[in-house]
Amino acid sequence: MEFEDIIGYSLRIGVILSILFLITGLSLIFISGQENLFQELINLNSNLNSKNFSIEMIISNLISLGGIGFIYFGLIILIATPISRVFLGILQFYKERNWIYFIITSIVFFNILFSIFFIPYLISL
Repeated sequence: MEFEDIIGYSLRIGVILSILFLITGLSLIFISGQENLFQELINLNSNLNSKNFSIEMIISNLISLGGIGFIYFGLIILIATPISRVFLGILQFYKERNWIYFIITSIVFFNILFSIFFIPYLISL
C-alpha cells in the first residue's frame, strides 16, 4: 500500500469517526431531554467553553454516555485528523529520503504541537 493511500484512509477514517461521535453526542443530548445543554454548548460564554474543560471531564462524560463528552471527543478527533496527516508526511518524506521536506514538515509538526500544548500553558501563567 502506498503512503498516499494510507494518508487518504487516515483522513477519511478521522472525518467519519468525528462525524459519528458528533452525531452520537447530539443524539444523546436530545434523547435525554437536555436541549438547554445544547444551547449552553453553542453559547460562547458558557461554562462548558471555559477553562473547566479537561480530558478527565471528557472521559467521565464518555463513560456515563453524556452527550457533551461525545461532542468534545468528536471535535478532538476532527482537530487531530490533519495533524496526523502532517505526521504521516514526516514518515513519507523520511522513507523517500527527501530531507528538505522532512525537515520542513517536522518544523511544521512541532510548531503545531507547541501551539496546542505549550502556548495555552504560557498564556495561563
